[in-house]
Amino acid sequence: MKFRYIKHNTNDKKSINKLFIIILLIIILVFIILSLFFIIKKNIKNIHRYKDSKLLYEKLLKEKNYLELIRKIDEGFKTSPFNQEYLIYRGYSYFLLGEEEENILKRKNFFSLSLIDLRRVMAIGFSLKNSKNIYFCIGKVYFYLGSDYYYQSLKYLEKSLNMGNKRKDLFYILGLVNLYTGNYKEATKIFIEALKYGESELTLLAIGNAFYKDNDFENAKNYIRKVISVSINPKIKEKSYFLMGDILFNEKKYIESKKYFDKVININENNSYAYFYRGEIYYIQNNLIKARAEWRKTLEIDPGHIKALKRIY
Repeated sequence: MKFRYIKHNTNDKKSINKLFIIILLIIILVFIILSLFFIIKKNIKNIHRYKDSKLLYEKLLKEKNYLELIRKIDEGFKTSPFNQEYLIYRGYSYFLLGEEEENILKRKNFFSLSLIDLRRVMAIGFSLKNSKNIYFCIGKVYFYLGSDYYYQSLKYLEKSLNMGNKRKDLFYILGLVNLYTGNYKEATKIFIEALKYGESELTLLAIGNAFYKDNDFENAKNYIRKVISVSINPKIKEKSYFLMGDILFNEKKYIESKKYFDKVININENNSYAYFYRGEIYYIQNNLIKARAEWRKTLEIDPGHIKALKRIY
């Protein structure tokens, strides 16, 4: 039995190999195209979802519905725990809740939560367009947290200002921080700068107070008189009358001084300091009976008033 060797055509073999490669390439190309299609489709869907979410967040922020905004953002964190936008919106929401809250403990808690979120944003990194507002918000939070944090407040407020964030409320808070830390001349300069962006009774009163702290009584009185002439707010009037009375008392103009303390009491009959100063004026005038009556009234309102306690006992 004989076997015959058959020689295969090598060209046919090469054609089959080429066809196989072409089909494989087509399959890979189709797979890539389909993958890209689904990725793009998913991204477009995510972009629309993000835009819808952002519009909702802006709407809730504008409506001051901060608790609902925080709830929505908490849901978003489940799928995107390090989302910068979420942290910024929630940080602002906690801050604004803190500004509205009257309960001291709750207020402090909201500010602390705001600080945590905004500092996380700083750790992750944030865009330049957001930086000046984030620094401003952090600076205000530190200011509200009290005297232990004033230098931190100063640091962030100045950062915000240096990035071009020139607004009246920034200058006002920055001025107050300088005032409370004893830098009276710088405080006066900053408050006056704030007036360029809009005059307000509070800023005028703050300028008067800064001049007073710096022992510039004449300039202080000029600004306080201006506040008194324009203000209809009882609390601002009360503070202005008291400050004017205090200045006149230090100038030893006791009769004029008492008139302003009388005005303070007409607005707020529970202002213990006004009664105390009236007692001091009566004491200087050698009317000890009236003086003691005023000091006793001081202690009725504020039993812990040290100066009045020393006078009575």
